[in-house]
Amino acid sequence: MTRLFVDADSCPVKAETLRVAQRHGLQTLLVSDGGIRPPISRLARLVVVGPGPDSADNWIAENITKSDITITNDITLAARYLKQGAKVLRPNG
Repeated sequence: MTRLFVDADSCPVKAETLRVAQRHGLQTLLVSDGGIRPPISRLARLVVVGPGPDSADNWIAENITKSDITITNDITLAARYLKQGAKVLRPNG
């Protein structure tokens, strides 16, 4: 099953992402070091990682697979995820 990974600390389109994921039946993981509300969706879950500027990025990199998608504006992270075979989208599509 394809999963959608969202760096919830920096993603400007969390609400829109959750609506689209729900419509398409995608399991969504909102990865954050805290401070955001848990999503209200049976397909979405909040993953809280330790503090640090790259902790959400590193968690995503350690858990993403070839069938997954992530949303990021960071070109370096996009290259890292693409190298692992995942698909990457910018927040504006």
